Amino acid sequence: MIRSLYKSFHAGERTLAKKLLLSSTEGARVANELLTAQMLKNLLAKDHSGDGHGVIVLPGFLGRDRTNGPLVKFLNSLGYVSSGWNLGRNLGHGRDVRERMMREIDFRLQQTGEKVTLIGHSLGGLYSRELARVAPEKVERVITLGSPFGRNRSDPTAASKLYWTLNRNRDRTHVPDSLRPVPPVPVTSVFTRSDAVIDWRNARQDRGHSRSENVEVYGSHCGLTVNPAVWYLLLDRLSTDSNNWQPFDNSGWRRTIYPLAARCD
Repeated sequence: MIRSLYKSFHAGERTLAKKLLLSSTEGARVANELLTAQMLKNLLAKDHSGDGHGVIVLPGFLGRDRTNGPLVKFLNSLGYVSSGWNLGRNLGHGRDVRERMMREIDFRLQQTGEKVTLIGHSLGGLYSRELARVAPEKVERVITLGSPFGRNRSDPTAASKLYWTLNRNRDRTHVPDSLRPVPPVPVTSVFTRSDAVIDWRNARQDRGHSRSENVEVYGSHCGLTVNPAVWYLLLDRLSTDSNNWQPFDNSGWRRTIYPLAARCD
């Protein structure tokens, strides 16, 4: 019933009334997701033990490591060597971001002796995909949370307008084609139709490879890093062997929480 109402609400092009409703409730939805995640974190972590490999969580546009603190703390409590990206607030495509992030990845490799998982929220997911394309031998997997790498044409949002204002010298005509190819590592693209910041269709991989997938959750854009369904999904993906990769299984009771989970090869 809930799934039917949810898809009915988001069917077709998004009207101004729907945009206003989603935008006006974004803050409340984020708060609810964070509260629910904190209440359920012990249940989510039950019988799960991390393998000690490195995990780097990259913030979205205007976000910083403090924003993703609850997720990083949760992963560390389970035995992963998790941290933020340590580059301050994410203001856009600085010329040295890739070089500085490669140093962070190399540090984690030396620290753990294992390849690194990259979890990127929104713009942070675009960085994660690019890093995995450049150095797939150092990246175990990429998980993007509401990252707009797709080819769907949509109206500019307040976030996108601010991004291009702060990055006005960047040639936007070359951005889409460079972001669309899926990295040659396991990739999970998480999206929500209730995204109030980006067009949710742009957060899905259209064509990928045998180890790429799209997973849909209920929630807000800004709350994806504190969404309990996302936390459960992350633990499932982090415990999956990349050499024997299988897509996320949303059958049975999981279907009530994850409306869609599909491989996109």
